[in-house]
Amino acid sequence: MRKRLTWAGIAVAALLTTTSACGMSGSGGAKSDSGGSMVGNCKVGKEVAGDGELSGKPKGEIVFQTTNLKKDFAGYFQPVIDAFEKQNPGTKIKWIDDPGSADFTQQLVAKANACRLPDVLNLNIETAVALTKANFLLDFDKKVPDAGKPFIPSIWNSVKIPGADGHTILPWYWSPGVLTYNTELAAKAGIDPANPPKSVLEWLDQAGQVAEKSDGKYFAMLANPRFVTVDQWNALGVKALTPDGKRFAFSSDPLAKQWLTKWKELYQSGAMPKDSLASEEDPSVRFTEGKLVWGSPNPSFLRNVQQNSPKLYPKTDVAPFPFSNGAAYDGQYITVPKTSENAATAVAFARFLLNAENQTNWSKDPKVVVFPTTSESLKDPFFTTPSDVKGAFGKARTIAAQEAAGAQMATLKLKWGPVIGQKVAAEFQLAMKGDKSVDQALKDAENAANAVLEQSE
Repeated sequence: MRKRLTWAGIAVAALLTTTSACGMSGSGGAKSDSGGSMVGNCKVGKEVAGDGELSGKPKGEIVFQTTNLKKDFAGYFQPVIDAFEKQNPGTKIKWIDDPGSADFTQQLVAKANACRLPDVLNLNIETAVALTKANFLLDFDKKVPDAGKPFIPSIWNSVKIPGADGHTILPWYWSPGVLTYNTELAAKAGIDPANPPKSVLEWLDQAGQVAEKSDGKYFAMLANPRFVTVDQWNALGVKALTPDGKRFAFSSDPLAKQWLTKWKELYQSGAMPKDSLASEEDPSVRFTEGKLVWGSPNPSFLRNVQQNSPKLYPKTDVAPFPFSNGAAYDGQYITVPKTSENAATAVAFARFLLNAENQTNWSKDPKVVVFPTTSESLKDPFFTTPSDVKGAFGKARTIAAQEAAGAQMATLKLKWGPVIGQKVAAEFQLAMKGDKSVDQALKDAENAANAVLEQSE
């Protein structure tokens, strides 16, 4: 999925340029000559136009688009679709599935500008930010005021995109941060597997022991900082943004300096593979080969270990991610574009898809490790006492349930797109190699990140 995100920054710029040229203003969009509401070159759906709440019974056909789910999970989604159609006679859900290719965001930008967005859309946060800024998404707070009631309050409160009048996305499935580690390698490195680190800095200190003991036969973790900076900074409590949240300001934060200094020391000491500094390699490969102490923080990674390295799975353990200021998560979202001509049905189906019963049922699918966003779902014994799931899977689900009550989307994730991630990582890589001082790399990374923000304004 990482490769698909590399287009997001390009797509955001393209979309914002197009819509700004169309005279976007306020939450209602520009007005056409005929007096109807417009967003970009597209007409706002009749049910959406105006200031009142959305009304009307579900009827007619809508298009529902997911991302890379149909192949493995048709057995879950089709019964959900059938149940909705049965409960709402006269409705028809046409389900399409994007493969999640490299140009995912670019394709959605093209569909938005061509007025061809689906009625119900599954998207990631980068695409959600782009379409929200361009004013293409329904304001749920305005049109469906009770839309947030089923969701875990901290999650619902954190997914309001900065600058939007109201919530433009509904939180769907998410993954908590967990520490996944090889207990055998940890013990060889002198790390107590029963005493996982309680902070990011403690974690990095433990990683330093690996280089001392491993003699290059195994490593602590992969070296590319691009895929871990946001999560580790959030967990550490780095103040990456100005108080108003509009600009990056991490170069003056002592925790950011301490973190990058640690990463430089780890890389130069041999705790990280030298060939992974700029690689987009997934940690699952070397972890399942028994060459990494710590694996991916995404619990879905555990399925990969169980399936591809069954001898390693019993030696794999998980612990809570060492957050210092509240758990943060990565998720997928559901939205309804303003351009839907059948918004009442689209919203009804979106809410049906995300209700507690359906979210709980999908979380129990043995082929997936996802967690629901509804408060009611997490009361299920499947999460609180997962007796039907052995080993690391069950432990990860228990950790997720414990963290969920206070989990939220990290504010930094709403600013940190893939283009910024690439530019910041490039500067950090120079520091890790010793080609640039830590202070200079932080300053140059901050300037590059702010330049990207300025270009999208």
